[in-house]
Amino acid sequence: MESFPKTFSVYVLFCLLLYFIFVFFPQRAFGQDLTPRQKAYELCNRAVVKVEHVEIGESTDWFGSGVFFSETHLITNAHVVGELPENPDLFRRIYLDEDLDKIFYWIVYDGKKYRASFVGRDPELDLAILKIEHPIPGIVPAILGNSEEAKKGDQVIACGNPMGMENTVTQGIVSAKEQKIGLLSYERYIQTDAAINPGNSGGPLVSLENGTVIGIVNSKLPRADNMGFAIPINLFKSIQNELQGTIRRAWLGIGFPLEKLNDTEGFSGLLTIYNYTGINETTALEKIKNEIFASGGVLITDVKRSFERNEDQYDLTGKNGTFSDRKTPASRSDLRIADVIKKVGEHTVKTSTDLIYAIFRSPPNVETKISIVRFSKTGEREEKELTITPIVRIPESARGKFY
Repeated sequence: MESFPKTFSVYVLFCLLLYFIFVFFPQRAFGQDLTPRQKAYELCNRAVVKVEHVEIGESTDWFGSGVFFSETHLITNAHVVGELPENPDLFRRIYLDEDLDKIFYWIVYDGKKYRASFVGRDPELDLAILKIEHPIPGIVPAILGNSEEAKKGDQVIACGNPMGMENTVTQGIVSAKEQKIGLLSYERYIQTDAAINPGNSGGPLVSLENGTVIGIVNSKLPRADNMGFAIPINLFKSIQNELQGTIRRAWLGIGFPLEKLNDTEGFSGLLTIYNYTGINETTALEKIKNEIFASGGVLITDVKRSFERNEDQYDLTGKNGTFSDRKTPASRSDLRIADVIKKVGEHTVKTSTDLIYAIFRSPPNVETKISIVRFSKTGEREEKELTITPIVRIPESARGKFY
């Protein structure tokens, strides 16, 4: 009988160890033995939260969703974070450091509120990161999957807080990929027929095929049923390290069609390119059309040559230097109307979406190589590599329709 206390003590210690594992390492409680569907639902239950916005210390009825990807950081939409100024310098001018301390968010999980602060946002991609000081009991970070592997017809669930109703799940399929709906400059949405409503924004689209996050819910089409859209999670992963403040996008000063010109054939195709470029040589038009149709590329249809006098308020060099000639990066690099862009830096360009992404991923104030194809009036083809130094993307009032 003397061994009973020792045995009991060992038993108590064993129970405490199990308790510690399940409380502080809950991800092990639903590990590899769960089915993909069970993992998906556990993800929604343990990683998704409601996000309530607070503007300079005053509560609002502005809310959305978010998903933790680490113990202290969560992804949401930039529009859930709020309409902060696009220009990073203007952001600091409007919001002083003491004001930024007053901009915070309530993270609601399991009926309790936790204070979160702003980390960074990218309004062009509608993504943002918030953080909390200490891990929330019960929260398990979501596994970020590979949105490239998602296929049309795959089953998915959308997790979030539609209309403020906490922790809901709707089910559907991947309806399409790489969709554009005209909300953002760069769009490659995953379309789903899972029900999406106000408040779902920022929540995850989760694959039932493998139980991972493949997208961040962004929007739905008004007056349309079962047409919701999510930002591919691979896009978030590609800018995750940069998203530690308002991202400074690059800007060149070029215009190009956002639709696919290679869909137009015959005389109508030539007429379309003529309307964009003003080239009236049939041979050159035919060569340009065939180039775009055969191997892809984006036709430059406009070049912003210089800035107006009233645009001196912007640091156009990005280095607080002089800007006496007032030329844009595109004008400095000798890019011309009717050039066909093939590559920007390391990014191959086949469509306008490729080009927008390549510009966005180019670092401002750093020399970048651009590969183009240029045709003479007689149709002679020339491959050229130009050097261009993008500037920090200026406000829309100054940049207009140019990228």
